[in-house]
Amino acid sequence: MSAPDLNPNPDPNAAAAWMAARIEERGWLPQDLAVQHIAKHFGKDLTYTNESGNPAISRKVLAAFRQLTEGTVIWERGAKEWRRRPRDPAARQSD
Repeated sequence: MSAPDLNPNPDPNAAAAWMAARIEERGWLPQDLAVQHIAKHFGKDLTYTNESGNPAISRKVLAAFRQLTEGTVIWERGAKEWRRRPRDPAARQSD
């Protein structure tokens, strides 16, 4: 008999808020760490195995995460991590 899921009603918004807070604290968040933490603390239903056989985060969590971090966080495909968007000094207006 397997252990019951500790969170029978996983909340994608809570998982997304954790992701955003982690990036705010650390400046970056690797996908593998996010998947492990979300599965353990928010529910395995918010993660899945993608077509390549890799663990991934549900689309509901990612959609909520994008809404929370629009314009402030970017995805680094090669590193498989999210990080704060760098400030663009050229975009600032001068007096």
